[in-house]
Amino acid sequence: MKIKDKHNDQRPDRHGISDHSAFRLNRALLFVMENGTLEVLRRIRQHGLRASLGFAARNIRHSIAARASKKFDRLNCIDTAGSTQLQYLTIESPNANYGTEAVSTSSRSFDWMMKAVTRSLHAYTFIDLGCGKGRTLFLARAYGFHKAIGVEFARELVEIASKNLLTIAKEYPGGASIVHQDATQFVFPDGPLVVYLCNPFGPEVFEKVIHSLSQHLSLTDNDCYPIYGSSKTETFSWFRPMIAETGMFRELPTQPMPLFWDAVRTVHYSVYRRDQEAGILQSRRF
Repeated sequence: MKIKDKHNDQRPDRHGISDHSAFRLNRALLFVMENGTLEVLRRIRQHGLRASLGFAARNIRHSIAARASKKFDRLNCIDTAGSTQLQYLTIESPNANYGTEAVSTSSRSFDWMMKAVTRSLHAYTFIDLGCGKGRTLFLARAYGFHKAIGVEFARELVEIASKNLLTIAKEYPGGASIVHQDATQFVFPDGPLVVYLCNPFGPEVFEKVIHSLSQHLSLTDNDCYPIYGSSKTETFSWFRPMIAETGMFRELPTQPMPLFWDAVRTVHYSVYRRDQEAGILQSRRF
């Protein structure tokens, strides 16, 4: 399936891709200039003061996070900021409709989640399923991972991530790569793994991915930490039962993530680790 629609009302970035996070405050000011304060007051009465203040607060936070994200990119000479809706991208996959918007993980959110893993990760391979523009590959190499692999099915995002790899290679030679592929088709590599999923797709795809990961692990005794993050708490209602059904992982204790101003939204997350005894018992299932 191919999804692409260049005709939209979002502000494009320098690659010509619609960026939902760009120029929110500018668009608000433009609306006031074009429609006047009376129209603003009419809408406040229509939606209520509380809802209107919440809407304004969300947009201010989005703008602050967007500026922080772009500042991070400038400091590190990469291009990973923005919020991209998948309908504006070129995707050849039967699972195109199950993907979510591409938003890079903030550096502070990433660091908070990694600290929940209670051991050195220098020998581990970091895998981001639905890596977008590849910021986590930079963060993972900076964090000390032996290797970092990004899996992404949108062609434009893969092209941007590939350019970012050139900068990553200068700072941290070797060890980072991007795979243009549907996550359900990805073949997990040997060795200890950290598998990162930042709400990249819905349950239709996750069910296939977690089965593939469990099948891979059933053939080896390698360690594995699946990490799932999402700003939407409702996604955990299907995520947790699916990963529990494998019988191969145990959830680790974590601390709630605070509000970070470089993150568009507060991230809720869960960290799991392969249960070696359960994994051996479950291996016959696959």
